[in-house]
Amino acid sequence: MDNQIFCADPQIWLNDDDEYSTVKHQWDKSFKTFSNLLKIIPEMNDTSTKAFTKMRELRNKIKSEIVTISQITTNIQQVQDKLEAAYKALQKTGDQKNSFANYTTTEEITIKKPIQKDTKDTLCTTHMRDGIICHENCQLEFNFESGSNNFISCSCMGQDGKCKVCGCGPSSHYHDNTEMVTETKTIEKVLEDIKAKYDLADQNHKVISNHATRFQESFANLQDQANANYDKILQLCTDLSKICSRFNFVDELHANIENMRMDARNIQSIDIRTKAESDIRNLETFINGLSNRIV
Repeated sequence: MDNQIFCADPQIWLNDDDEYSTVKHQWDKSFKTFSNLLKIIPEMNDTSTKAFTKMRELRNKIKSEIVTISQITTNIQQVQDKLEAAYKALQKTGDQKNSFANYTTTEEITIKKPIQKDTKDTLCTTHMRDGIICHENCQLEFNFESGSNNFISCSCMGQDGKCKVCGCGPSSHYHDNTEMVTETKTIEKVLEDIKAKYDLADQNHKVISNHATRFQESFANLQDQANANYDKILQLCTDLSKICSRFNFVDELHANIENMRMDARNIQSIDIRTKAESDIRNLETFINGLSNRIV
């Protein structure tokens, strides 16, 4: 279309027949072209417009997923830091538990207990608990009861009527076939102050262990999310390439991929950083392949 009629001085062609004829010819030609366009436009399919809209949506989704991966990478590093701190705390509380684990000690005690004998002895109600036998294998008439003068005739009694062994009178004596013997036992004694420290260390160890477990679960979930986002990006790129085979993914996503590389450099864990860099290389290889299809 020639629009010089709108930008030229009318006096140039109004008073010049040859110039007027040329301008009129160009005007008629332009008007005819414009009329033809008005006829063609209503007949055009709107698919191309929808395709551009879809392309814009896919492009925005791809960039959004890349931003999401960058945030997930940051979150992974934060969780990794907490997980490493939890592991160190577990080691510390574990060492504390071990240092306080021996909160018991053994102690030997002496006890006295009665045993049965085949013979009867003369015993004193006051001193029998001390294991004193006033007259062993006494032959007096067997009497289990004390409180009588029956034992005045026992050989343990002296001329003063007192027992030569315990010093008590006959009324406190009796016959029995039991004897108090001394026995040594080893018992376990709890050192309460050490036990309290052990219990505290054990409680802290369990709490930190639960935290570490949750951090491990969060870490695994974030890794799964990142993998899912990468898969989604690959699918979105594939869908976009089907609509526009000449879409230059390298130019479009170059800045985003560089940002992803910068995020990966901030990762302190070697294993996590290696995986992140590998994922970025795989994504870059994929979009390079799509861009290389451009002819």
